[in-house]
Amino acid sequence: YQWRKGTVNLTNGGNISGATSAVLTINPATIIDAVANYNVVIAGTCSPSITSASVSLVVNTTPTITNGPTNQTVCAGSSANFLVTATGTGLTYQWRKGTVNLINGGNISGATSSMLTINSVTISDAVSNYNVVIVGSCSPSATSANVSLTVNTAPHITLEPRSQMATDGGSKSFSVGATGSALTYQWRKGSVNLINGGNISGATSAILTINPASIADTADYNVVVSGVCLPNDTSV
Repeated sequence: YQWRKGTVNLTNGGNISGATSAVLTINPATIIDAVANYNVVIAGTCSPSITSASVSLVVNTTPTITNGPTNQTVCAGSSANFLVTATGTGLTYQWRKGTVNLINGGNISGATSSMLTINSVTISDAVSNYNVVIVGSCSPSATSANVSLTVNTAPHITLEPRSQMATDGGSKSFSVGATGSALTYQWRKGSVNLINGGNISGATSAILTINPASIADTADYNVVVSGVCLPNDTSV
């Protein structure tokens, strides 16, 4: 017996044994062993020899994550996508929150694909343990590292500033309460931005102070609250 790859005789050694016997063994099999033209030539005392038909070796591979998902930061109401790339044979995907499998429905899609989409994102989607389990034709499966979803929120004024009455030369402050991510403040006289200096302080903080107040400060004041997410919120 003489086993061959195409017309090239195989020899015993490495992962090849039985090259000149009735049973050819390849152990361990690798991707480079996957060809479609293994055959055996059988010679005997009498001619002619006989050559088998060519047969193939298909080598499946275990799942391997080549690019894992990454942490995501988005604004509430927008879309978040987690993407994984992997190699292997017959791959299937299952995205999870911790150890709980996600299913398609509501704002979840792609729970069993290479890309998980959450649209539109809510605060309840903000966790630090999204991961994906990838199963293939060969064991073991592969599980990605945990990644987080951070959900920022738009500014929302929860406590409006209140009108104030001051005596000439006295001090008065306006304050605002707000929720949201990475808030910044800009107090205004009507539509004109105030700046710190003179009798003005806190022009870009939650509390505006006018000290000392004078007749010239009599006006309608308001504050614009901005953040990493739109829209901005403007007080009364």
